[in-house]
Order: sequence, then structure tokens, then C-alpha cells
Amino acid sequence: MKAKPSARDRRIYTELRNKFSGVNIVPEVVRLAAMKLYLHGITGADSIVEAKDALLTPSPRG
Repeated sequence: MKAKPSARDRRIYTELRNKFSGVNIVPEVVRLAAMKLYLHGITGADSIVEAKDALLTPSPRG
């Protein structure tokens, strides 16, 4: 995102953010991933990484 200034455009940022998500069963890994995404400016206060079992939960993307 730093190499592509257009990614800082709110519309493009929202489109990029909606393409990525994460699921992990280990809460510590979820917290670490959320922290890294926040520190790199990819997400805000709300995280795109969720703490749940990926094998038991159907994917929202089909």
C-alpha cells in the first residue's frame, strides 16, 4: 500500500479491505495478526481477523 498511493483512496481502501479476512482458532494468534495489521495501517480499530474454528464455520465468500 505504501508503494501505491492510490491505495490510500477511501474507496480503493474499502475494496481492498473487503477482499481480505482471516480466521484462526488460537486467540493469541488472532491478537498478534490484528496488531500487525493495525501497526502497518491496513486496518483500523476493527479487525478483519476473527477467533473461530475455520473448519466448523462456513466461509462468507462461499
